[in-house]
Amino acid sequence: MAAGRGLLIPASGLGKGKMVAQVVSIFLLLLGRKYPVLETPGLVVLWLVVVLAFVSAVDYFRLFIMKQGGAAARPLEPPSLRASESRSVNEQGGAASHPLEPPLASRE
Repeated sequence: MAAGRGLLIPASGLGKGKMVAQVVSIFLLLLGRKYPVLETPGLVVLWLVVVLAFVSAVDYFRLFIMKQGGAAARPLEPPSLRASESRSVNEQGGAASHPLEPPLASRE
């Protein structure tokens, strides 16, 4: 949603924590089939995943609304356009070591 409007929202700690909780939950639930004592902790962690997913979604939309209000949103350019612009800059005498880096002359 945000990327389509040209806004970049980095992954938060909540999203990363949710991913870890998902992996732990699935691991415990799979082991719980052989060792039933692990099934209840697996279900508890699974509910933690649900809570983290909700909190993470609210945080994402909060950041999206804040960034949308503070910056004029514009569609992202396809990477192929950025690379071709860099090639044309290189051909004009400026040397960029990477297609997304500015030419050396503008970095100095």
